Amino acid sequence: MLIEADGETSELITAVRDKEKLTNFHLPIIALTAQGMKAGQGRHLAARVDKAIAKPIDSKDLYAAIDSMGALTAWKEAGNVLG
Repeated sequence: MLIEADGETSELITAVRDKEKLTNFHLPIIALTAQGMKAGQGRHLAARVDKAIAKPIDSKDLYAAIDSMGALTAWKEAGNVLG
C-alpha cells in the first residue's frame, strides 16, 4: 500500500502497530521520503516504520530494505526471480 505523507500518516502507522498487538502479526512498513536527509528518515522511523528510503528510489536500496526484513529471501526461495 502506498500512502501520501500528511498529518494522518503517523496515525495510520500507529493504528497498524496497535492492530499488530491484537493479531501477533507484524506488517513491515517501508516509508518512501522525498527528503534525502537523515532527519526526514528519522521522522519516519520515529513513526514506527521498519525502514525509510529516500526518493528517487534506487531499486537496489529497495530490495535491500525488503531483504533485511526477510521477505525478499522468502520470495526468492519460493522460486521467484528479480527481473
